[in-house]
Amino acid sequence: MLILTSDHGWHLGEKKHWCKGALWRNTTRVPFIVVAPGLARAGTISDQPVSLVDVYPTLCEMANINPLPHLEGRSICGLLRDPELKRDFAFLSYGPRNTAVQTENLRYIRYEDQSEELYDHRSDPHEWDNLADRRDYAAIKKKLASAAMRFEEHPTN
Repeated sequence: MLILTSDHGWHLGEKKHWCKGALWRNTTRVPFIVVAPGLARAGTISDQPVSLVDVYPTLCEMANINPLPHLEGRSICGLLRDPELKRDFAFLSYGPRNTAVQTENLRYIRYEDQSEELYDHRSDPHEWDNLADRRDYAAIKKKLASAAMRFEEHPTN
């Protein structure tokens, strides 16, 4: 088995930002390629949200080893077997209480100062239009905010 990934992105002035430390998509997105003969079919693509912390539990499942319970992440072996499976969220964090929740199409960001951002990648892949204050997104924002707060309190759940 082989997992290929890389370091995360860098802003070159986008959003008036000149570094890596942010929770936006361009800063956190990385290639994530898995070759797993006998588990995944070659050339299969999944658009489901995953995180680099998912590597450890994936390797543990493939090796039939129980992962340490205090570490974060969820195995992606199910997605490798069946790329049609859906996952609810992937979490990203940067410093205390700065959390992003990524779904298949949305990214919600909650900052330590309680400010929020919400982006729909179907219509805004570069995250220019913050939808957090839009009434028509209130229900989904509430659901993602709740997930972010649960993650901040219990990051291994």
